[in-house]
Amino acid sequence: QKRKQNDLCGSMETNSNRMKVVIRVRPFIREDLDCRSQSPHSRSPRPRESRPQLETCIRCDDESTLSLFKPMIDDRQFYFDSIINTQGTQEDTYEVVGSKIVNDVLNGFNGTVMAYGQTGSGKTYSIFGSRRSLNGYTEGYHPEMGIVPRSIQHLFHYIKENPNNAQFQ
Repeated sequence: QKRKQNDLCGSMETNSNRMKVVIRVRPFIREDLDCRSQSPHSRSPRPRESRPQLETCIRCDDESTLSLFKPMIDDRQFYFDSIINTQGTQEDTYEVVGSKIVNDVLNGFNGTVMAYGQTGSGKTYSIFGSRRSLNGYTEGYHPEMGIVPRSIQHLFHYIKENPNNAQFQ
């Protein structure tokens, strides 16, 4: 059973199966590279030629399949509603995760985004964005803004564009 599409901000999702699981794979960051340059048992830096090569154990096979692998040993596939690979931007993340939820909220449904993962996996960055995007940035969209600031801008843009249709209690 489909719910009726709202012409102003609509979504054509079914009422069943409303929970979506989206995986965001973050690229290597400076901290990953810094760990590579230190010896495991001391704080002294390793010589450049003896630093281990960073390798990923994740492969995004398509938009919804992710493989964890250890070459010549193991290869496992997992399926999700969507996968945002290492080249995905904050805008891509908002379009996949946040935009539909905000449209549903504007249509009277409750919406929740929950980030779950290991420490350092990028949850705060995905949800809020970088410090640079939050500290004093007031004009338009900063490319590093996360889901929360983009959602707020989306809501206020809708209210501004549709003053007679926006009713909040």
